[in-house]
Amino acid sequence: MNEEFTTMQEAPVVELKRKKLFEDGTTVIAKIASALWVKGQYSPGVAVEYKTVSPEVGYSIRNTAWLSTAKKDGSHFVRSYGELDLIQRAALTDVEFFLQENVQPETWVGRPVAFVLEQRTYENEDGDEVAYNVVKAGTTRKPTEEELAKLREDLAGTGILAETNGKAELEAAPEVVEDSEEDELEEVPF
Repeated sequence: MNEEFTTMQEAPVVELKRKKLFEDGTTVIAKIASALWVKGQYSPGVAVEYKTVSPEVGYSIRNTAWLSTAKKDGSHFVRSYGELDLIQRAALTDVEFFLQENVQPETWVGRPVAFVLEQRTYENEDGDEVAYNVVKAGTTRKPTEEELAKLREDLAGTGILAETNGKAELEAAPEVVEDSEEDELEEVPF
């Protein structure tokens, strides 16, 4: 029996996501899957999609961090130790942060970050209460070396913790800065 199949020229693109409800207070280590600018009612922000690596692999968590707005002129800025600043601090090295002139969320993709989750609830259309996870405010940070070493051991050979965004350049950056500091100090007038 021969079956005929109709093929689609333009198949729909559906993101691969898995949701899970983690316990309140769970510390998660995740990789940034995507980071995009979004428009908010009062200011722009960055919608960050995380994929969990620990305690379980592959679950999606979304967080949006907003720019702050200056009252005197309405300009937008990254508030020190605000959510957006914490994500940058967790995702970027000091050298990368220094070299960037403005916020570039696309450079965060693939970077590991850690944070604590909390549960929230809402009532859906059927009147049922639905629980979901959000990143607890003020908890985003870099994973410790011990946490990363344990994950590398547990996930060895999977490619889940493979470095992205120019691993070789990042590893070389501190050396380049150290080597060139002496030369630059002689040339810079301050």
